[in-house]
Amino acid sequence: MKCSEFQELLVAQAEGLLDERQAADLSEHLRSCPACRAEAEGLERLRTRLVRDGRAFADARPDSRVMERILHESTPNLRRTNMIRRKVTRWSLAAAAAAALIALVVLFGIGRPGSVAYALEQTVEAYRGMRSIHLKVEPAPNGLEEAWAEFGDDGSLLRLRMDFPQTEDGSKDVVWEKGKAQVWFKDKKCVTVVREPNMLAMITKQFPDPKLAVEGIYEAKASGNAFVEVEEPAAEGVIRLTVTKLDSTATREVWLVDAQTKLLRELQTQKLEGTEYKTVQRLIVLDYNKPIEASVFRLDVPAGITVVDQTTQDIGLVQGELSDNDVAVKVVRSFLEAVIAGDYATAGRLYEGMPAAKLQEGLTDMKFLRIVSIGEPMPSPEHGRRALQVPCEVEIEAGGVKSVRTFPHVFVRQVYNQPGRWTIFGGI
Repeated sequence: MKCSEFQELLVAQAEGLLDERQAADLSEHLRSCPACRAEAEGLERLRTRLVRDGRAFADARPDSRVMERILHESTPNLRRTNMIRRKVTRWSLAAAAAAALIALVVLFGIGRPGSVAYALEQTVEAYRGMRSIHLKVEPAPNGLEEAWAEFGDDGSLLRLRMDFPQTEDGSKDVVWEKGKAQVWFKDKKCVTVVREPNMLAMITKQFPDPKLAVEGIYEAKASGNAFVEVEEPAAEGVIRLTVTKLDSTATREVWLVDAQTKLLRELQTQKLEGTEYKTVQRLIVLDYNKPIEASVFRLDVPAGITVVDQTTQDIGLVQGELSDNDVAVKVVRSFLEAVIAGDYATAGRLYEGMPAAKLQEGLTDMKFLRIVSIGEPMPSPEHGRRALQVPCEVEIEAGGVKSVRTFPHVFVRQVYNQPGRWTIFGGI
């Protein structure tokens, strides 16, 4: 049995309409074809979940887009298969919706009669051979605009560059290799080097990695959490996939896949506005598997830029058994004591690893004499989870005059990717 023949029997199997010979053929094919077995298991999970959640379909309004799409788009396809021999009026609404949706999922995977069917598995397989990628995002999420990446034979990320023209920190570029990320904060004239052992997981928070995105859609489709409409290639040689998650009708994704390579050319995120879906973001793949100049993965940093390397030193203080508030106070106190003692190397390590000379240069206008008070830490929501603001008062001498100065914005947080260590960050 061919995979296309197997897929034509899935609707009949879902409704118990297979005869003994068909059931035997289907079972034999399932034993020998992992891809079809995964497809069948996913559809069975979908059927079970939809029937179990029948109340949601029963409560659906007549103008519900999901129900309208299921009941209107599936009807002609079901007739063409000539397999559904019972009327919808004999089913509960939930069972009818389940069967109709299963039919949609199966039929969208078959493609046009007489054509070679496209399936997501082809794109998943194509990405296994990907060794490099160059892409753009429009408009840029969180400032990310362009990225380059290289991969090893096993699919692991080898090198990465990301450019962020506009962020809350200003313009910045990031390069990553061998567990280290270098971040050039152009407006702040500073480069920070941090430990980043799992860059691939981190970058998916910034933009949808095409390889992981297609694997995610494949898994969602197989588990019954999404259905995929496939329009086979037109003259421009592009296969168009419309991916709709079953838990939402407000957003969807449109994938433009190269008909020859089966690799993604463009990924559009669309939101429902009124009665139409409108594209709100586009990920455009510029190149696959083309050599990338080594210079792309090097930051072109001007001379005199401050470099803060957190990978070659232990930053901040160990929290140990202290509470977050207690360790925050201890970090601030230790930093001020080091500055008062003129120990700028220790003070720099407590300040995100700032070079001693740079820190001393920033404090030349004043001399710290003694700690007057350190206040109670308070949350700093604008700086993310577990960041604290610790107000303090210090007696200083500036221009030969002594005074007590209040520093209300001394911020403390955990060191990036150095668990259990806390550091001062930001301005003082």
